[in-house]
Parts: sequence; C-alpha cells; structure tokens
Amino acid sequence: MPNKPLRTIFFVLAVLAPAAPAMAQSAPRTVSDRKVSTYSWIDALPAKGSRRYQDFTARRIIADCSHNCVRIQDGSERVTIEDSVFSYKGPRRKIVAGVSLVAGDVTLRNVTAQGFVQSAKYPNGDGVMAARRTRLTVIGGAYRDNSDAGIDSKGETLLENVVSERNGLNYRCWGDWTAGTLVSRKPVKGHFQTNPGCVARIRHLLVEDDRPGTIFGLAKGTTLIVDRCTIRMPTGGRLIYWHPGASTANTTVRLGPGCKAP
Repeated sequence: MPNKPLRTIFFVLAVLAPAAPAMAQSAPRTVSDRKVSTYSWIDALPAKGSRRYQDFTARRIIADCSHNCVRIQDGSERVTIEDSVFSYKGPRRKIVAGVSLVAGDVTLRNVTAQGFVQSAKYPNGDGVMAARRTRLTVIGGAYRDNSDAGIDSKGETLLENVVSERNGLNYRCWGDWTAGTLVSRKPVKGHFQTNPGCVARIRHLLVEDDRPGTIFGLAKGTTLIVDRCTIRMPTGGRLIYWHPGASTANTTVRLGPGCKAP
C-alpha cells in the first residue's frame, strides 16, 4: 500500500514553503520612436539576480520627465541610447539628472539632456551623472541648461564631439576621463573642473563665451592634460582657478598650444 502519510507531509511542506523571490522582468532588447511624459522613463533599481536592461538599445526617444529620465542602478551593461532628447518638467526641489548611472555601463550617442534644475543652496541637477565603478561613453550630443553640470562623472569616462553649454559647470571630472573634442559654451561658473580623483586627458577643448570667465578649476592632486585649446572669449578671463590647497607642486597640469588666458 502506498505510503500515504509521507505523501501528505511532502504536500504540506510544499504548500507552506515560502515562494522564491520574484525576478524583475527583463526589458525589451530594443525600443525606438517613442514620445513620453513620465516620472522616469527607465528606472532600473537594484534587484537580486537581475540586470533588466542588459544589452538594451533605445533610439529616437523624446521624454519629458519629472525625475531622472534614465536611472541605471542594477548593474546593467551595454545600455545604448541614441538620437534622443531628455527634458526635465518636474519640481525644482529634487536631485535630478537626465541620465543617472549608479552601477553599470551606458553609451549615449547624439543625446540631448536639458533643463535638469534644482533650486537649493547647492543646486544638484546634471545632464549626465555617473558614479564610481561605472563606465560612461558619450559620443556627440548636447547637455545644456542644467543647474550643476552638463557632464558630471566619477566613472571611467570616454567623450567625443560633445557640446556642453549654459550649465553651472559644463564639465565636472572626478574619475578617469579620455576625451577627443569637447565644446564648452557660456557656463555660469566654469568650463572644466577637476575634483578629487580626476585624471583627464583631452585632445581638443573648444571654449566659446561672450564674457570673461574661468576656463579650468583645478583641485589638489588631480591631473589635467590638454593637447590643444581654441579659446574664444573676451579679454580678462582666467585660465586656471586653483582650489584651496592645490598648486603646481601637488597637481599635474600640461596644457598645449592655444591654452592661454584671453
């Protein structure tokens, strides 16, 4: 005769056993030609065992967002966004960014991120923000009218043919940066700033401004190497502002032809 009590025990254990944690549903591999008004268009928060946007490509997205348009925190890699426009339409009390990369690998190609503004004593609002231990590639595109920085990255960063304009600071480097041509126009506070941890190598920096301003702000212990500059600015501008404690004795600066105070 079958062992009925034993079968009953197995059945009860199966019913009472806790369910396995649900995995976050994977995103589609490609998305294109969408116009949205939303809180966050991509919001990939950490989930155990999940990288929702791994090997994901988005093209021709126009998004008005009341928070970050793209936030990658779950380690997703090979995320590519092309030919898209991200704009901020939310309250000015939040810390916001067009693209916020906390953990993962993102490539932006011909993307515009604009108007990410926070009204505060220190106004956090970036076109693109990347944390340490991330990889950020930006090719083409424009990052404008953001209250903190156009590009603000602590990660491994590759930039080519990027325009940053009318931000608090146009470029804010905290990590390992390699750049081809960078265009910087009319910032509120400065064109290119190094912060602790920054090692920046730039092939060509093109500065355009209609008023005298600061071109480089340098923090102690950082490295800035610029092969050449094109500076179009009225006379009276400042080439370098040394942050407190920074000097040629503890900071590496090598500036090529054209990198001169106007």
